[in-house]
Amino acid sequence: MPKIPAGQIKLELESVIATATRLEPQLAMRLRWFSRWINDKKTGLLTKKPLVIDILNELILDAKIWLLIKDPKQRREFLQEATPTEQYWYEILYPAWFGQKDPKMTTWTKKLMSEQFPKSDQALVDQSIEEIHSQDGTSFFNYILDLAMATDLLLSGSQNKALSLQLTTNAPSLLARKQTDWEKTLISWGIVRGVLLSYDPRHPMSKSVSSLLLQSNSLSEGCYIVVNSTR
Repeated sequence: MPKIPAGQIKLELESVIATATRLEPQLAMRLRWFSRWINDKKTGLLTKKPLVIDILNELILDAKIWLLIKDPKQRREFLQEATPTEQYWYEILYPAWFGQKDPKMTTWTKKLMSEQFPKSDQALVDQSIEEIHSQDGTSFFNYILDLAMATDLLLSGSQNKALSLQLTTNAPSLLARKQTDWEKTLISWGIVRGVLLSYDPRHPMSKSVSSLLLQSNSLSEGCYIVVNSTR
């Protein structure tokens, strides 16, 4: 789907809201919140905030896909083509997100608009995606996963079971607190398995990806573990 430019984003959002109002009122309510979020922002300002535009594009695309697959025929076709991680997002986590309160939403949207969200680990996420795909795994990146659900990436291995991955460079003294908050967030969204990967930016992570794919295959539901990439 071509990227929607800043000058058209409000109209596209209103169009999706109109459809969602008929088919899924809870989704319409969540999208209206974002419509109000940008309502007083002029096009020139939004143009200078590419991450905000990217997230709005993602919100619109996700809503269109989800509303489309409410039709049984479209859903069957989607399930035939979608990867396990895409299925997990659209069938489980996305409706959970718009169907319940996102306690962090006011905070992360405020930070986004004030440009306080440098994606310092994006290069590592991109590298991980390439390596996952090179080993016949699947992955799914989504801003809502990152900002609301403490998940940098969904991945799956040969058993087609989605795994939540969160990257961190926290020092050992801070890792325990990070783990507690991370696990609590995953449980609150119904994410059933996850890995918190502690890494040192000075070391390559190629071996870690193989380990993560194995974890995706073997980790039981209700398990949330910490892995140190340097060991």
